[in-house]
Amino acid sequence: GTGAKGGGGYGDMGGFGGKVLMGAKMMGPYAAKASKELRGVEGALKDIAKHGLLFNAMAVGLGTLGAAAAANGLNAIKGGIVGAASASIDFESAMADVNKVLPEGTALQPIADGAKQLAKDIGILPNQVANLTASLAQSGIAGDELTLVAGDASRLAVAFGMSGEESGQALAKLRTGLGLTRPEVNNLTGTIHELSNKLAATAPEITDAVQRVGSVAKAANISAESAAGLATAMIASGASAEVAATGTKTFLRSLGAGDAATKRQRAAFKALGLDSADVAKRLTAGGESAEATIRDVVSRIGDLDQADKLPNLIRLFGSESIGAIGPLAGNIKLLNQAFEISGNKVAAQGSVLKEYETRSKTTGAAIDRLKANFAVLAIEIGDQLNPAVTAAVDGLTRLIDKSRVWGAEVQALGGRLIEFGSNFDVFKDIKLVFEGLVQVF
Repeated sequence: GTGAKGGGGYGDMGGFGGKVLMGAKMMGPYAAKASKELRGVEGALKDIAKHGLLFNAMAVGLGTLGAAAAANGLNAIKGGIVGAASASIDFESAMADVNKVLPEGTALQPIADGAKQLAKDIGILPNQVANLTASLAQSGIAGDELTLVAGDASRLAVAFGMSGEESGQALAKLRTGLGLTRPEVNNLTGTIHELSNKLAATAPEITDAVQRVGSVAKAANISAESAAGLATAMIASGASAEVAATGTKTFLRSLGAGDAATKRQRAAFKALGLDSADVAKRLTAGGESAEATIRDVVSRIGDLDQADKLPNLIRLFGSESIGAIGPLAGNIKLLNQAFEISGNKVAAQGSVLKEYETRSKTTGAAIDRLKANFAVLAIEIGDQLNPAVTAAVDGLTRLIDKSRVWGAEVQALGGRLIEFGSNFDVFKDIKLVFEGLVQVF
């Protein structure tokens, strides 16, 4: 029955209540430990939540006045708090990549501040500026020059229509592959821009090809501008950037082989009326001599009978590079034009800066700067939130760590509770209590 005297009934609180109180007393210390840890986490979470509560209150107030649009805007801002914290964390991670490759003892904060300022001024997202800065630092650029070259790379990205990371990697590879200084790299990118303006090749394509050719051109004593002119002529003849780069490297290696030329290559040079050792000597003299040698070889190939042209191209350069070198061999006019453009240092000087300034005046560039400024603002707001986020995460981590200890203790306690329940049928009584409460409510 359900009366006071019924065995196991609800009224028998002296028996059942005593059992429940005994179980609660056994669990009490573990609940107290958890409560203490959670109070610490709660404090950190309140620091974050108060920003959201502020916007909630403002949204309600404006909603009461009927300004639904403004209220929706505030709700969006409240949601943006999470985005701001995320933006700050992402930028912090990007700058950590920069820090890994900086010389020991270099202060990171001025570089981070410079990256955000560049982003706002030029219109590239701050994380992209951080990524290009990491690429430049990895190539050995440091100190005040790092900030200056990062600015060059940022403007190059706008002028060439590349991402910040791509432009940073390009400048780093051009500097290391060709052994150039900052002014020399800027002149080279100016040459690339002039070539892209006047021939059928884009600036990113030429940049890609020249990066790949750098070490071979340097070994052959070919200037970066001459290598750019030769690679651009191949791209303008129909080759992709990668194929043009391979063709340019093969071309320079073959002409510079000298005494190391194969029997087949010597036969090809003889068919052109040339000597491999003499060709190598004139090529590696650099400057105008190198360009004149390249023109001479291409011109002589173009003068061959059609039946002799392909066999000698294969003997001299191999069948793999015919796709890039073959079309150029019949177009000496294009090669001359490319070398004329690449040799004009006056036109190259400041060419990238002029293109950047032109593009920066467009509506699209203005929108990009607005986006970049918003991104920097989000990072700066997130910087203020991050200490509270870190405190909350640390508190939760401690709670999880301690739960492992409690888990072992509770497991032992669980065995005692099961024994306790089997003796007094406590779990059955608890089930009956909850079923009774459901019926009452």
